[in-house]
Amino acid sequence: MGGFLVPCLCSPVVSAEAKWNRSSMPDRESSVQPWVSSSPTWGWNLTATVEQEREQAEAEGPVRAQGSSQYEGAVRGVDIRAVQTQATDGPTLVSTAAAGRIAATSVSVGFAFTSTSVINDDVLAASVVTAKHSRWCGQDIEAGDVLIHGPQALHTASNPEGFAVTFAVVPTQDVRAASLSLGSGIEHLTGRFVRLPSTPATRRLGSTVAGAFRATPESHLFVPPPLASMPAVVADAIDASSHHLEAPRRESISDDAIVAVCVDLAEATGRPPGIAEMRVAAHVSERRLRTAFVQTYGVPPIVFFRRWALDRAYRQLTGQGNQSITVTETAMGLGFGHLGRFAKYYNLQFGERPSETLARSSGRPPLG
Repeated sequence: MGGFLVPCLCSPVVSAEAKWNRSSMPDRESSVQPWVSSSPTWGWNLTATVEQEREQAEAEGPVRAQGSSQYEGAVRGVDIRAVQTQATDGPTLVSTAAAGRIAATSVSVGFAFTSTSVINDDVLAASVVTAKHSRWCGQDIEAGDVLIHGPQALHTASNPEGFAVTFAVVPTQDVRAASLSLGSGIEHLTGRFVRLPSTPATRRLGSTVAGAFRATPESHLFVPPPLASMPAVVADAIDASSHHLEAPRRESISDDAIVAVCVDLAEATGRPPGIAEMRVAAHVSERRLRTAFVQTYGVPPIVFFRRWALDRAYRQLTGQGNQSITVTETAMGLGFGHLGRFAKYYNLQFGERPSETLARSSGRPPLG
């Protein structure tokens, strides 16, 4: 996750009677009707959603993804921009499931990578890390943590090889409707990433998300999760943890926001930005810029964007139309002025020379 934590957000398809109807909301002082109801007067009609899930549920996986580009395309419900930081040593497997606009993804990644993503306005994502140490949004994350990204939250992550996570992406309007029926809300989570404290409700959310995909040794199949229950399970965990989720201290700009601005700049220009460019774009000092990247990814911006550029080089060398490009053109276009250093860094990150990558993917014999 993070997130993540990030392309193509999903949201629920429901009948008109199942939609949130503010005008029919009862007086909060008089009564709070249950969110789960066969014929609710307000909130969300779980029964209708379950029926639609049976008709519309779709699932895929596990599929193998090679490198950061295929990983980005395989993940469901979040727009992730990933950068592979080490050679691929193991398989990357991605399983997905969706019902309407509710989506779930289970991933096991065979390479170390960093990523940035944005949880859009209409989505609240619940994630649980299921394997290995990772760092999300400047926080050390351990196996078993249950995490929430609020709407409009920025997600940054630095994940080791073998990282595995299962997460669900749920429309904010669904979670808000469920939360209101519990007498609470989710406004305090806007733009935030939080690790939920250990409560029975948190453990229920963790087990629901982590248990979404159950592989069997014989067939390697998985069982799509009970997606219709996700809004209620997420709202329940948030409500049970509300007294722990105080409003965060406001700063002029967060580490995640600084990093996101700089990555956006690189994506827009197609090359690693310089320190001066990043400072101007983020309106911060060089020291603050360095701190943001070290806190988020564990490396200064120069190292991060060297890895970013190498990842882009790999994509170009393995992408369509690579029969007409050269290693030199690729390196120079991404700001590498010394081809020997480029080849050295590339080999460290991907376990082969750039000429070998190009030869393998294009069918041309390697040079040298």
